[in-house]
Amino acid sequence: MNKFEFGARTIILIAFIICNSINKIYAVVDSTNIHIPSKISFVGYVDAYYAYDLNQSSNIQRGILANGNTPFYSHTNQNQISINNALLGARYTSDRLRAAVVLQTGTYVQRNYAAEPDYAKYIYETYVGVRLAKNLWIDAGVFTSHIGLESAVSMDNMVLTRSLCAENSPYYLSGAKITWETNNKKWLFSGLILNGWQTIQAYQRPQKAFGSQIQFKPTDKILLNSSTYFGPAPTASIDANGDLNTAKGGDYLFRFFHNLYGTWQVSDRLSLAGSFDIGFQQISTSDKNMNPWYTPIVYGKYYITPKVALSGRVEYYNDKYGIIIPTGTANNFQASGFSLGIDYSPFDLVMLRLEGRTLHTTDAVFVNQSNGSLSNNCTWFTASIAAYLKK
Repeated sequence: MNKFEFGARTIILIAFIICNSINKIYAVVDSTNIHIPSKISFVGYVDAYYAYDLNQSSNIQRGILANGNTPFYSHTNQNQISINNALLGARYTSDRLRAAVVLQTGTYVQRNYAAEPDYAKYIYETYVGVRLAKNLWIDAGVFTSHIGLESAVSMDNMVLTRSLCAENSPYYLSGAKITWETNNKKWLFSGLILNGWQTIQAYQRPQKAFGSQIQFKPTDKILLNSSTYFGPAPTASIDANGDLNTAKGGDYLFRFFHNLYGTWQVSDRLSLAGSFDIGFQQISTSDKNMNPWYTPIVYGKYYITPKVALSGRVEYYNDKYGIIIPTGTANNFQASGFSLGIDYSPFDLVMLRLEGRTLHTTDAVFVNQSNGSLSNNCTWFTASIAAYLKK
């Protein structure tokens, strides 16, 4: 026997011993009889919309600030019919393995993924997960954010348009997470290691970020959630010309963010929710002190009939240090506002929605295109037709 054959046989033998040992350990740790039949489900979703901003006459984007930026990422086009987001993909589940590949396009993608490389812009979620033990999973890839009550899919939200907090905190994340849920489904715990604050490809930054999530369901009608992010602030940003600038943004600045929300299904017709988010960011690389921003929100939805509902939201956003939404004015971005909408669902997989929304800011930061002045107010109306192709 030559050295090559001996080495190959040794490697095969070691591999066999390791695999056999892992299988025995798994059998001890995972002493359950759980069996979930393998299943592939297809995902499809489309959200078409029309929005009209009373401050704009010909500008394609709503909510333009004096510095040329906008704090909005969903339903951003105004005075034209557009696709906010369209999803298409598949998910696989079994008793020990789960995976997903879901792609996307739309104005939400164009705006919110502008800082991502071309290959990543169309990824809504792409991950693989393995069950390590009973109720214990580890997942890695690109997945929807564990932060916040609102998601990128409008049909899953109580109100059509997104709150300022949802628009300016992560919609998606990339990295790995480990999740454990109690047998009675009342508690869920998750720990995450991330590439950063809403980023698939981190620019010029070797550091990783961390996150956590705790959910508690004291009853079938109440849910409490606490989610955190702690790590570096984004290093990439989009300048006024819409170009990617990897030298801008909070390069190597530490950021902490905490999201707390609760939902309450008061009755078959009425549901309420509340949220409070607060974040802190290091002032500069030489100044370790932290500046805060915060936002409280209240939501409500009432079904007049099984197919027709009224929805509303009251919100306040305080970013006086310009960490998330800088305006260059004395008070930066501080805004209060409310939304009121009506929803009609002719059947389960389709929803037609109409919403009016207004914001009032401390400083005049919104461009009024009709006369070229700056305004403290931004008011717009949004209509949407959304459908799940398969849910």
